[in-house]
Amino acid sequence: MGVNIGNTSSAGYFIGGDEIVRDDLQLHLDPSDLDSYPGGGTTVYDISGKGNHATLRGSATVADGYMDLTSTANVTDFVTIYDNALDGFGDFTIELWLYMHTANSSLDAFLQTGSGNDFLWYFDGPYTQLKFANTASTTITYNTSATTPFLFSATRFSTTITVYKNNVRVDTITNGTAINVASGWGIVLGQELDNNNSDTSGFNSAQKFLGKYGPIRFYN
Repeated sequence: MGVNIGNTSSAGYFIGGDEIVRDDLQLHLDPSDLDSYPGGGTTVYDISGKGNHATLRGSATVADGYMDLTSTANVTDFVTIYDNALDGFGDFTIELWLYMHTANSSLDAFLQTGSGNDFLWYFDGPYTQLKFANTASTTITYNTSATTPFLFSATRFSTTITVYKNNVRVDTITNGTAINVASGWGIVLGQELDNNNSDTSGFNSAQKFLGKYGPIRFYN
């Protein structure tokens, strides 16, 4: 993996910071780009060229340049992404533009790849704690607020994950476990998985991410 300087997306989102590793792009979803979301349907296309497309589930929709899961706590609204966008990665960088309508009553799970806390990222607190679980759980202070978009980034080299907010380093996490994308839904945005079934039986409405996603990029 190398280092390159960020740029600005077609919607004016700044995606940059000159210490964040960005090489070997595996996924690029941009709901504000007509090549990624032509304006209808449930597919958000991966414009990285790798074919790791996303599917809008339930009432999730694209509006105003975001994939919106709505502010309703339920188990039906989420987004799934093809497994290959993360499966087996050791070193990685993930970048997600996030916007929280409000905080859920338990937690706000915004990314997970399998049950048993496989590569789970969520907010708790609310708004002040970011938690990561990948065989072991870590909590760091990460101040957010409702209705304010921000860029969440995390990059891992060897056993150190460095976490950023709006390209500013927040903290580090020690974890070297490779990412495992389980059978079932695969990569899930917006719900926490308690099993790997291809249904909603493993979801909890109190743990849904009550927000929306702008551009998303994954690098290996």
